[in-house]
Amino acid sequence: MSKIYKLLLKQGIGKPAVPCVEEGVFVKCGQCIATADGLGADLHASVSGTVIQVTPEAIQLQGEKSEDIEFEPIPAGTIEERIQSAGIVGMGGAGFRLG
Repeated sequence: MSKIYKLLLKQGIGKPAVPCVEEGVFVKCGQCIATADGLGADLHASVSGTVIQVTPEAIQLQGEKSEDIEFEPIPAGTIEERIQSAGIVGMGGAGFRLG
């Protein structure tokens, strides 16, 4: 049985992240599903599944049970670009924007 997961686009201060997936698309666990718009961090899928709804507030996924989790490699680039694309944030949720 699959579960519905609601991933909020506004994770802290700053603007909500901008979705980069559409309804009906299958996403893998760890895949970027929304990009930061200014201050903040990119949002990544916490489960593999199908995007069932995209709203200005959230992305909903119908998760699928997966025994084998395979993450996409972080793209090449400067250390700053790699930190940003990985969605790394501070313990208080602060996003990192260097430069």
